[in-house]
Amino acid sequence: AALAFTRTGSAGSVALAGEQGEAGVAAADGPRLADVQVWYETADADEVMSSVAVAGDRVLFGTSKTVGGLFQKGAVFCVDRGTGKLRWAFTDDDGLKPVFATPALHGNRVFAGEGLHTDADRRLFALDADTGKPVWSAATTSHTEGTPAVADGKVYFSAGDDGLYCVTAADGKRVWHQPGHPAGLHVDTPPAVARGKAFFGSGYRTLALLAADAATGKEVWRTPVNLRSFGPPLVLGQTVLFGLGTGNLAEDLSQEADGTPKEEKPAGAVVAVDADTGAVRWRADLPKSVHTALAADAQTVYA
Repeated sequence: AALAFTRTGSAGSVALAGEQGEAGVAAADGPRLADVQVWYETADADEVMSSVAVAGDRVLFGTSKTVGGLFQKGAVFCVDRGTGKLRWAFTDDDGLKPVFATPALHGNRVFAGEGLHTDADRRLFALDADTGKPVWSAATTSHTEGTPAVADGKVYFSAGDDGLYCVTAADGKRVWHQPGHPAGLHVDTPPAVARGKAFFGSGYRTLALLAADAATGKEVWRTPVNLRSFGPPLVLGQTVLFGLGTGNLAEDLSQEADGTPKEEKPAGAVVAVDADTGAVRWRADLPKSVHTALAADAQTVYA
């Protein structure tokens, strides 16, 4: 098992990395871990922002560091799974913004985004998995905080106000681009690619669940919803599951200057839609937002 910890900024128990907001009180009265051995500690980062991706003998994650109280920079770390020793760290010569998106390893390439909600002009990087050296980068006008999906030689990634991109895995050339802000969308969801479609959601301006043709980017269906979509879709055969909610990963309620209705009360939901049509099959309403990944077995969905 691998657990990522983030610095609390004060003396006392270390806090598990992840969603803040109400969960922030866990450092004071949450669970304690006994007999834990430090496997690897980042030398130049304040916080592990992404999830930890374990792929073969590599462990990958993204971090952030605050410089001068205002500026934030990021890094992608690759640690040897067996020894816990650093293999490489990519910072783009200290030009990388915080890495919230969990890196994705495919073949001998690591695909990693950068930036948080307020960051613009960010990129998706393809890194050599052995050295961490950049192979190519794809520029956007917004941020790339959703974990990229790799399928059929292509990389699909969300770009906030800049929508959704599909580029070639080999050289980062654009295959298609689903516009964001001009079309009223803001895409932060890590896309899911299956059944010849890319599934994603919009969490600002237009609140909706969407599917695009994976080969052309043409919109196949759009299902309006009343809550924000930030978490990754989960594809189960003919059904696609989305977590929805108010707020964001830091707050139960949020209000953006984007024309979406003002949030008055925390709420969340898990929605199941038909993969081919977007028709809602069922919906489970919950008291708080569902902005992190879903899981499922043969009988049950876990949120």
